[in-house]
Amino acid sequence: MKVWCGAHFYSPYIIPTPTISTSAYSIHLMKHRQKLPIVTAQAQLGTAISTSSKNKKSYFHTRKLKNVISFVSILAVMVTFIIYTKLLRYYIFNDDDVNPSYNSTSQLYKDLSNPPKHRLTRQQCAIGILRQIGEDHQYQLFPNENCTNSILLQSSTPSSKTLTYLLLYYNDYEFLSQQLKSWNQIPDSTLSQIKFLIIDDGSAIGQRAVEFIDINQNYEKSSSLDLTIYEIDQDLAWNIGGARNLGFWLSSTEWIFMSDADILVYPETMSYIMDLTNSTQAREAEQTETNRSPVTFGNFQRKGKYDDVNKKEPHPAVMLTKRQTYWNAQGCDEDFVGGYGKTDVHFLARGLFVFRLISNEYMSAPPLFQMSSTNTDLTNCPESMKCLSPTKEDVVAPTKDLYRNTVIYDQKKSGKLPWSDKYLRFTWKMVWQKPSIEK
Repeated sequence: MKVWCGAHFYSPYIIPTPTISTSAYSIHLMKHRQKLPIVTAQAQLGTAISTSSKNKKSYFHTRKLKNVISFVSILAVMVTFIIYTKLLRYYIFNDDDVNPSYNSTSQLYKDLSNPPKHRLTRQQCAIGILRQIGEDHQYQLFPNENCTNSILLQSSTPSSKTLTYLLLYYNDYEFLSQQLKSWNQIPDSTLSQIKFLIIDDGSAIGQRAVEFIDINQNYEKSSSLDLTIYEIDQDLAWNIGGARNLGFWLSSTEWIFMSDADILVYPETMSYIMDLTNSTQAREAEQTETNRSPVTFGNFQRKGKYDDVNKKEPHPAVMLTKRQTYWNAQGCDEDFVGGYGKTDVHFLARGLFVFRLISNEYMSAPPLFQMSSTNTDLTNCPESMKCLSPTKEDVVAPTKDLYRNTVIYDQKKSGKLPWSDKYLRFTWKMVWQKPSIEK
């Protein structure tokens, strides 16, 4: 018998056998060049082949398992890439192939045969472009030459009053009734320095702010309120940032107090806010604004959240700031419109940490009160007021899904996506203005 390549056996009496992983045995044969009887050689070869077969089975089983794992991993990466691409096209690039118009009745309405008049729509061309002016980190909106609706971008005539009370509204006439009641309790001396501005963010017919104010304009001192109402023509899903931008653009006073429809501001809190505009802290901030000293006051405490009257915590959407300061902080990025969440987060993050224009100190003002739909005393119209009787429209409300805006926020925060400079991607009109005599 011959030994070749260590473990390949050739003999005139046996068939050549495959490689055997018995290196010690092969080295022994090569060293002594023994010739074994055929039976003994076959027996030992059988044992070696059996061991080799087991090793081969284990090897091929492991290799097959690795191939399966590799295939599953590659498939998972491909699926993730496809989903991520779809999300980018759907949420960021607004590709019509995967992001059909909000006017699509098949998506938004249950009753396909009789779609309601009030429907969600998509963003229009941006009316304003935010640009830096000078070298002191000052920003201002300019008309977008590529948008025919940019004629709407007209500056408001400056007012001699101290403050604009900006309220965002959307189908909340019950809360608005409590707001109107609260406003009528403000002392006349304070009330004379306030302009009230309501931005109706596309409310349905029968629930519009102007309809409620119209039937209650003679309620107590309501007829003497300096009140203006603007309506956004399109019903954009989660257009909170866009409505805020519009409110700050249309405000005609230097100082603006922004609040939500479900937040009540008591008269004593309103007096504190008015005093804050003339405080030493405000004057010092004004003198150093070019050095990015905080000129925005937030962290107003609130109570009543989750029906716990003893719980007090800041409300992220309530703030007192100057009109120019809001634009220096670059307002709200309207790329987030259409999805839920991250509006307050991205504005506060940029204003507080990037531009350093927002104070993170807690306000010592009397707390705000957050109304709840479970509190019937605050969600029903007062007895002396008239309530609306809206017709129920079969509209599918947008969902509160944080994923879409979380993706956008992470992309913008990391620099993979730029912060937008395109503002007011909708049209609007003034629907109510109560003339006032300014001294």
